[in-house]
Amino acid sequence: MVLTTSSTIKIFPNNPIVTFNLFLMYISRYYTLTHSLKSWGIFLVLSAALLFSSCHSTKELSKSDYAELARAGIVLGFDIERYDNHKLLLESSKWIGVPYRYGGTSKKGVDCSGLTRCIYQRAFGITLSKGGQEQYNNDISQKIKRGKLKQGDLVFFSSKRSHKKINHVGIYLKDGKFIHASTSKGVRVDRLDHNYWKKRWVSGGRIHSN
Repeated sequence: MVLTTSSTIKIFPNNPIVTFNLFLMYISRYYTLTHSLKSWGIFLVLSAALLFSSCHSTKELSKSDYAELARAGIVLGFDIERYDNHKLLLESSKWIGVPYRYGGTSKKGVDCSGLTRCIYQRAFGITLSKGGQEQYNNDISQKIKRGKLKQGDLVFFSSKRSHKKINHVGIYLKDGKFIHASTSKGVRVDRLDHNYWKKRWVSGGRIHSN
């Protein structure tokens, strides 16, 4: 089995504390699967070296903050970096796997516009309208093309040929990926360039708080 370290490994790449936390998370998972004494010995040596080097670095965030970002990156499936919107990504990660429920606005069940409302309220302190169509009509101050999206932009879709009626909404995260509440699979992260979403794409929408 190959140990994959692509997700989250670039969070604050110049900070040894982050490297240590991520290394601990990945290698411990690897050891659990392999039960290799040799791997465990290597882990102890390398982790001790990383921990020592971290003592000489200036901490911008606490270890618990770094660990939380590492977990969020694993859940979301992409690297979290220094310039990312951490509040958005941390809040988004907490909703992954929540089942779909029409009209829902809690971890027991949520629909697409309920998810965008909850994340926006908790990450940005902004209250969105109820319903994807209402968010499209009332909340966005600027329409955004797919190639110009930034973290936190809303993304709107329509299953109608005319694309005049919005019936799905999500939030753009990064690297062409967005979070949304799927009617069949619950809250998840998908790619905008998937054919299913490309055919249903209407527009992105940016919300200015002031």
